[in-house]
Amino acid sequence: MTHPLRVPALVAATLVMSTAVPAGTQVPQWRVLSPAHSPPPRRSHSMALDETRGRIILFGGIGSNGPLDDTWEWDGDDWSLVSSSVSPSPRDKAAMAWSPGSQSVLLFGGSSGSSALNDTWSLGAGGWMQLQPVSSPRGADLSAMVHDATANETLLLVGSQNGIQTWSWVGSTWIPILTNSPWTLVDRLTASHNHAEGGVELAVTRVFGTTTELWQWRNRSWSLFGTDPLLNSPWAMQCDRRRNVMVYGSLQLAPPFPPVVLLDRTGQLFLQQAYPATQTPLVWDPNRQTQVGFGSDAQGAAVTVEYGILRFPGSANDYGIGCPPMQPLALHASGVPHVGQPFDLSLAGVPPDATLAAAALGFSRSRLGAFSLPLALDFFQMPGCSILQSMEEPGIPVVLTPPTGSISIPIPSRPELARLRIHLQSTILAPSVNANGVATSNGVEARIGD
Repeated sequence: MTHPLRVPALVAATLVMSTAVPAGTQVPQWRVLSPAHSPPPRRSHSMALDETRGRIILFGGIGSNGPLDDTWEWDGDDWSLVSSSVSPSPRDKAAMAWSPGSQSVLLFGGSSGSSALNDTWSLGAGGWMQLQPVSSPRGADLSAMVHDATANETLLLVGSQNGIQTWSWVGSTWIPILTNSPWTLVDRLTASHNHAEGGVELAVTRVFGTTTELWQWRNRSWSLFGTDPLLNSPWAMQCDRRRNVMVYGSLQLAPPFPPVVLLDRTGQLFLQQAYPATQTPLVWDPNRQTQVGFGSDAQGAAVTVEYGILRFPGSANDYGIGCPPMQPLALHASGVPHVGQPFDLSLAGVPPDATLAAAALGFSRSRLGAFSLPLALDFFQMPGCSILQSMEEPGIPVVLTPPTGSISIPIPSRPELARLRIHLQSTILAPSVNANGVATSNGVEARIGD
């Protein structure tokens, strides 16, 4: 049974107990993931999000024996190898992005190791298919592709030492767009859609340049909006859709900066954090709500990483002992509490003559008013029974179906509840348990996940 009348009180208690939420929990962090399966280590590979299926696609790159042509898919928890009767040839540095028109992931160009390529492929439900556009950019191993969600089109930026061309995928072919593209002698470029402000952002480093220029694509035109000396060799760019900020990966060539950093731009403020992998592409993972990357670590081993406001998984653990001693009440969580979901618990050992039961929710295991906890109740003729927690939220009903009972507590959809530590203990009325006819359960300590 849910208890909706307790929802406002739970929120109010949570706000009062806000100090229970650790400081800094909303600071973006790195985490190395441990999937059951993984692609082999590589560099200069391509990654893109399948926007319809919410899967990250990885293709190619340079492995220990040269260019690769394998395709992998990340579902938010694990990697799986994608089989296809045909696929692009082995290559690295290919441009890849989602195409809303074809509802597939597009791949263009790259390097075979000996020459620049200009073929175009799409990856859909049936696997890879080579496309035959009427017009196409020249072969390129310096390019970036981006899905501009604002204009609902896919842009291809092809760079060289002579500048950058901007192309759009229209129907089944590439169409050049004439814009004010003033770049020359381009050494490195990367691009991403800006989900917070709309349009596309592009980071460009010129040959022999020491500062990266930041450009915006708005109204079919490029405009310079900033520079930053920390971004002297950018190789990754994505928008954190949860926080609505742009994230950049960059090589740092001078002390005191680490050799590889990630820059998190909030407005125009850049925050530096050491990057746990070598030049790993970043792609937004809608399942994890973080940036996910794959590559090689400093030892050359394959590594999958994520960056962002890391989701707290939540927890629930039993503690203490219930009463009466011969058949103690046993409270147990059926799962882990999460924001916006009911938190269900079961109660075992309920005697047949139980007439009423309730649970209490508290925030402390050390104090109940002036009393230290646990507080033994033997002097109340309740042998083996104890109060294990505070009771900021008493009277949560328990549905009795002896020899068991059940509790369901709705957790409101409030972000500030995440990581909050709560305690629960149940009490029953049953004449057979002791002289007072009252028994207590063990406790459950839980932390709410987001």
